[in-house]
Parts: sequence; structure tokens; C-alpha cells
Amino acid sequence: MNKEKRIAMKVKRIVNLIAAIMLIIGFVILIEPYLRDYQRKKENDCVISEFSERAAKDNSEPDISESAGLSVSLPEKDEDSQVSLNSDKDETENRKIAFPELYAQMKEYNLRIYKEKQSELKDAFSYTTNDFDFSFYGITDDVAGYITIDALNLKLPLYIGSSLENMRKGATVMNKTSMPIGGINTNCVIAAHRSMGFFGDIELINIGDKVTINNLWGKMDYKVIKIIVIDPFDVDKIKIFPGQDMVTLITCHPYNLNTNRYVVYCVRDTESAGTQNNVVTETSEDSLRPPDSPTEPITYDELPDGIKYESSKKSIEYEHIVRVFGIILTGVFLLVFLFMFVNGTYHARKRKK
Repeated sequence: MNKEKRIAMKVKRIVNLIAAIMLIIGFVILIEPYLRDYQRKKENDCVISEFSERAAKDNSEPDISESAGLSVSLPEKDEDSQVSLNSDKDETENRKIAFPELYAQMKEYNLRIYKEKQSELKDAFSYTTNDFDFSFYGITDDVAGYITIDALNLKLPLYIGSSLENMRKGATVMNKTSMPIGGINTNCVIAAHRSMGFFGDIELINIGDKVTINNLWGKMDYKVIKIIVIDPFDVDKIKIFPGQDMVTLITCHPYNLNTNRYVVYCVRDTESAGTQNNVVTETSEDSLRPPDSPTEPITYDELPDGIKYESSKKSIEYEHIVRVFGIILTGVFLLVFLFMFVNGTYHARKRKK
């Protein structure tokens, strides 16, 4: 073999090696979101499992307030508000509840921000921290529960405070919005990123779909009543609606952009027989209606309208198709290069013999 042929073969091998490396890099880039989504689901399942174990353990202890050295101090009833907190005092006397001071603090917080008209409320992606010190209660991860959305086949830990760190991990309760314990004059605004594993497919949610909040005290069901898009700074449209028990989902819109906010209003499901938390007694008026829930939930027309927008469903589907096609194509090329490499090595060894 002359010198020119040896040089040509070396150049060809180098070119093939570079092409193979580029294909591998492209393959990893294309498949990375799916790997990250899988890893995130595993981590979130672990967080939710630990939370459920903690809630079950604390709710099974009959004298948790005494054993933890906690005393429940609940605010008196405010004559100007529809929120009654005195009932909690009687309820905790009849039934020991998990983290009684935390529950009382959250009730007081919900009442206070309602009276203050949420004057300090900011956009979710301002990454504000929370107003609670959970470490006092032995909770070091800021997890107050988890949210389940059947329409998205999604279950996410629910962190208090939309800090940058919490937003990276799961769904977050926006600061200066209601804590996720329900009750009249509450609107718990839950924010998450518009990406795979979070609220990426939020547009698959339809009116009438169910959203479930599980906290330290039980489960609460809500149903979707209206969907709009708003300006990021139009925070008045996600404030508490007087007399209502609501949860509002919020994320970026359009997909992969940060120009607007996609808003999903949910009202307490009064047709559900589920109870609100472990500290609740049945109402005499309607045993199927969760306590502290409005007798007349807000209607579609009573909720605010948003700005005109275009759906991101097609762009999400297009991205998914392109990504899957790219994975298949790069996979095929990698297999071809692998075959060529093995075949070339085999023939080279055969020639040497």
C-alpha cells in the first residue's frame, strides 16, 4: 500500500469518527428532554411518596400537638370577613390533627392576604420566596402536598413559594396567594414551567376536568371552569374572588416563550363527596358540600376574560414529531457507522493475516 492510500484511509477514518461523534451528540441532544422527564418523574414520585408517608404518620398520632410541644393558637373570628377560624378551635379539640400550628398559620395567612387585597402579588416568574418557615415543623423541603391532573396524567409535588429552586423541581404556590387548604375567600395560584414533565401540555386540559390537591390534612377536588391567557403583569386576574374557594393554574404561553401567561381557573367541586382535610366536620345544610365552600360557585361569565391568543398545540406536536424523527434518523446512521466500523475492522485484520 503506497503512502497516498494510507493517508487517504487515515483521513477517511478521521472524517468518519468526527461524523460519528456529531451523530452521538445530536442523538443525546434529541433524547435528553425525554431522559430528563423520566428522571424528574422518578424524583417527584420519590418526593410524593415521602410526603404521603409523613402525612400518614402524623395523622395517625393521637396526641401530636402535645408530643411535639405545640399549642394551637388560632385567631378570633373577624366580623368583616366571611372566613371563620373559630370553628377550627372546636375541631382541634375533638380531633388531633397533623401540624396544628401550621394549619392555623395557613388559615390566618389566607385571611390576612384577603383583607390586604394581595397588594404585594407579583408575576409567578418573578421567583419570589415563601412567607413560611417549614423547618420549624421539621419540613425541610417546602413540600406542602402534591397536585394531580388526570387530563395530563400528571402528578407533581407542591412547593410553597415560586422561588427559582422550587420552580425547577415541581409545581409551586405563588407567594401572596392562598395556601392550599381550601375555604371561602381563597384562590391558591399554582405555577409551573411550560416544559415536559411540568405544565408543558396544559392546553390538553378542558373545562370540566378535575384537579386534585393533596395536603397534610387530606384531599380536595376542584374542577376547571374557565381558561384564558393574560399579560404577565395583569395579576389582578389571578387574585382571590370574594366568596369563592378556588385553585388557579398558571404557566407561560406560547409554548417555549415567556410573553404571556396561560391561566386555568378551577372551583371547588361541590358535587364531590370528598371532605376538606382531616379537621373538618360535616355541614348540616349539605353533607356532600365541602365545609367552608361557597353555596353558589362563581360562573364562567363572572370570571374575567383574557387576551386573544393562538394555541400552541400544533407547535408542540410539530416539535415532538421532529424530535422523534431526528432520534430515529440519528439512530439509524449510528447503526450504519457501527456496522461500517466493525466490518472495516474485520477486513483490515483479515488482510493483515
